[in-house]
Amino acid sequence: MSEDADRFPRDPRRTLLVDNVRVETEVDFLVPPAETFATVDWIDERAETDDGFGAAVHELDDEGVVRFYTSGMIDCIDVDDPVGACTALGSAVERLRESGVVSERRYDRRISNMSATAVLGVPVRLNRLYHLLPVPKGDVQPPDEGSNSLDVVVESDAVPIERYNDERDLDSMTMRVSVFGTGTIQIKGARHPDMLEWAVSFVAESVTPECLGADARLST
Repeated sequence: MSEDADRFPRDPRRTLLVDNVRVETEVDFLVPPAETFATVDWIDERAETDDGFGAAVHELDDEGVVRFYTSGMIDCIDVDDPVGACTALGSAVERLRESGVVSERRYDRRISNMSATAVLGVPVRLNRLYHLLPVPKGDVQPPDEGSNSLDVVVESDAVPIERYNDERDLDSMTMRVSVFGTGTIQIKGARHPDMLEWAVSFVAESVTPECLGADARLST
């Protein structure tokens, strides 16, 4: 954070609240997937769609869903904790192993999407922040009076992805960061928890004292 960070009531990174995590892996089926989904009693079979919602699901006890695909991909969604999502996905794979329907090899679990919110704690003049964000203006949607938000597309070349690289190709990674006049920050598309903190710092360090005050609809 910049030396001017004390203009916020508290460090905005400490206000981060994860609201959804998607973790995925790929397994090698020893039994045809359709047969697996039809015979494993803890999996609910359903019709796989072009929208990619999976051919079968398993509802978790507390929150979240594990989805199974005929391609061998398995993912866990609707969980607000990366560790919990990874644990739930790992447990599902282990149960498949115990049923003898997937191979015994080690399966890597990868975070493919995280969304979260954070708060600056002060209202922001979005039309001024628009000119200060260190990204090409083609990647920033100017403030819209109707939605009162500033929407930023952050490509992989702006994010220090080498810090989070788990041997995946992250060159095509895109995060979407929305800043609201109230000072709320919304992040979608992160692939590592630290990317969320980076995104918050990316916004907070661009906020100068001149940006503080009424929202975009009230500033001139």
